Amino acid sequence: MRELTIDGPCGAIEALLDMPADADCCAIICHPHPLYGGSLHDSCVDILARSLAGCGIGNIRFNFRGVGRSEGEFDQGAGEVEDLLAVERWVNHELSPSRLMLCGYSFGAAVALNAQAMSSATRGIVLAPPVGMIKVPGISFPTLIILGAADTIVAAEAAAAHLKHADATIKVLAERDHFFAGADGEIDTVVQEFVSGT
Repeated sequence: MRELTIDGPCGAIEALLDMPADADCCAIICHPHPLYGGSLHDSCVDILARSLAGCGIGNIRFNFRGVGRSEGEFDQGAGEVEDLLAVERWVNHELSPSRLMLCGYSFGAAVALNAQAMSSATRGIVLAPPVGMIKVPGISFPTLIILGAADTIVAAEAAAAHLKHADATIKVLAERDHFFAGADGEIDTVVQEFVSGT
């Protein structure tokens, strides 16, 4: 794991890179809401990173503006999309992966989905995108959407209906809430199925 500082639209962006030398794909992982304690160290970000690593995919996670050592202030999602795209530019310039994925959890899922149309990525994985709370556009490329059937923050049925699209693979995990505690194995399975099928 390598600590990085990336130039962003508001100044420094704090990031952590885990990119094995033999990995040809890099996933950018976005964390949950900054105003509710979200950061690159979030447990669901960890779960996503481990699941992707199990598939041979490297990852970079970063703090949005105003979180940790990242400069700037919270910008309701719009500036956070700019932060993500700045990280993507760094990844493409410095690492030149053959494939790029946009991933995120909760607020970070919404940011990742909002960035799709402006991104060079070709795949995405999101957990509990908060449709109904934050503007979430349509899907631009094949995306795995993982929802919790017992999520009281993001209603799985409504989210699935909102994000229904030819390029969306929607998986609803039974008895899992918004925080996916103990769901590591289930997430590993659906991520592996999605990655191996693309």
